[in-house]
Amino acid sequence: MSNIIGKTQVEKILSGFQFTEGPIWIPEGFLLFSDIPANTIYKYEPGLETEIFLKPSRHSNGLTLDQQGLLLICEHERRVTRIEKDGTTSVLAEYYEEKLR
Repeated sequence: MSNIIGKTQVEKILSGFQFTEGPIWIPEGFLLFSDIPANTIYKYEPGLETEIFLKPSRHSNGLTLDQQGLLLICEHERRVTRIEKDGTTSVLAEYYEEKLR
């Protein structure tokens, strides 16, 4: 642990990943994060083993929730997707000015 500002401390809780990005805390009590080169989104829940949430993830990096609490994924393969309540994936953006990618 190391002191950052005042009493704030940083603690390393996981290791062994290649290049992580896009962490987001999910209100149900777990963290999602992307490992871009591993083409995987992982799920970390305190006290449990880290598990694969989505693979392949199309080399995802940015993760966030929309106003309905659904997961939005920014993919390096040049699209933005959403995981629907039923678990299916919807493509929200894939074209720009009528061009793919």
